[in-house]
Amino acid sequence: MPPSDLSDAPRKGAGIVNLTLKGVFVSGNHHFGHMGMYPYKFVVHKITDVAVVSKGMKPLAEEEKAEKQWACGGTNPK
Repeated sequence: MPPSDLSDAPRKGAGIVNLTLKGVFVSGNHHFGHMGMYPYKFVVHKITDVAVVSKGMKPLAEEEKAEKQWACGGTNPK
């Protein structure tokens, strides 16, 4: 997805996007993430099936409705 797909949103970078990530989980003798709190990290190798569900910040009720409809397991996932 080109960055311009969300650039016309009222708040830059805000929105809901569905996508498919392919990669590997990494573990070992150390921890990852914020303050080393996680025993695994997910390294993404490929991003596909990108679909913009909603652009910009919406009222919470409107965002929850979009998630129920379009998110994985929703009534009509993109």
